[in-house]
Amino acid sequence: MIKKYGYYCLVLLLVIALGGLYIYDRQSVPVSRSDTTKTSPKTATTNNEKKQVTVNCIGDSLTLGNGKTSYPSALAAKGFTVNKYGASQDQAIDGAIRMHGYLIYCENIIIPASRHESVDVTLYSNEGEVLNVLKSKGTNFSDVTIDGIQGVLKYDEARAIHTFIRSEDGEPHQINGKVEIVANDYPTIHKDDINIIWLGTYDRYHSLSIYRTVAHIQEIINANDIEKYIVVGLTSKRRFEIVDDMNKILAESFKEHYYDLRTYLLNNGLNDAEITPTLEDQGDLTNRRIPSSLLDDSQLNGNSQFNELLSQQLIQKMKDLNYISEDN
Repeated sequence: MIKKYGYYCLVLLLVIALGGLYIYDRQSVPVSRSDTTKTSPKTATTNNEKKQVTVNCIGDSLTLGNGKTSYPSALAAKGFTVNKYGASQDQAIDGAIRMHGYLIYCENIIIPASRHESVDVTLYSNEGEVLNVLKSKGTNFSDVTIDGIQGVLKYDEARAIHTFIRSEDGEPHQINGKVEIVANDYPTIHKDDINIIWLGTYDRYHSLSIYRTVAHIQEIINANDIEKYIVVGLTSKRRFEIVDDMNKILAESFKEHYYDLRTYLLNNGLNDAEITPTLEDQGDLTNRRIPSSLLDDSQLNGNSQFNELLSQQLIQKMKDLNYISEDN
């Protein structure tokens, strides 16, 4: 009887000991990687954030590219969501108009009743100055509304004037005084978007033109409540002999948001693109001009190597401004 009782006690002690080991094992062994992946929502959130970095590229032909290459396309290839806004040979004022930072008006016209009949339209500033703008078809400002009537605004190059033709037949509409011409499709800029503004290359060239460029870029920023932005400097000494002085004004105006593309290309462009300088390139660099091997036939717009370098430098600038991280 005593032996039998001792046997039961021994079994009971064994069960208690094994139970204690099991509890200790559950408390001390770390959770496996597969368990972490299943339970942590942070991983999914991080991946979603990587896919939601939107870059708005606002500019002229240097931004839009030639159909074969552009720096926005290079950014898109690296995983960014990219929007392009502007038109070939846009001036800074054109960019401001397209982004609703600078308002334009017409006055004292009669819009015909027929959708097949156009009317000549002179464009004015708010102060009544005649504007020489919107000559190129761009990402917007073709479909517009004038005094409640929708239609199409076009530039007649042969006659050097804009025309407006309504979309639907109606009654003749007399406009007395000044009314705003409103685009039907202004870009939508979100708070977290990163905005690259590169304008000024086609602005009129005189000693004070850069101040107007600065003003129009600031209009774009203000009108769209832009917080995250980079202003790319001018590059071409072939176009602007005083380009370095003009870039100093841009740098002073936009401070940490300014990116000095010209200096980078002169000092490191050919080397980073792994291009052996030609005799022409050497002559360009001696005269402080962007090497021809980085430009297309226009000697103004960048080629594929140029745009790839710019995309890489812009990504680094985004990191420097804490717009993106290494994970992005």
